[in-house]
Amino acid sequence: MAIYEYKCSKCDHKFSAMLSISKRDEEEKTLTCPECEAGEPRRLLSLFSMPASVGAPGGGGSKSAPCPDAKGCPASKAGG
Repeated sequence: MAIYEYKCSKCDHKFSAMLSISKRDEEEKTLTCPECEAGEPRRLLSLFSMPASVGAPGGGGSKSAPCPDAKGCPASKAGG
């Protein structure tokens, strides 16, 4: 199951629906707008982000990630 976002072709209302990944095409044919009940909504491109974990295999992490210990932090080396 996956959550997909849609926009109504008639009233421009945005909504989401949880559909089976393998049967999405079939299930989309029966979707209607929850506001005006029009059919054939347009699927939207949904973006998401995930924070990189510190110390992840393959060099994960980010510059804004906290230091693993005070000795490794640039601020602690500068006396702060």
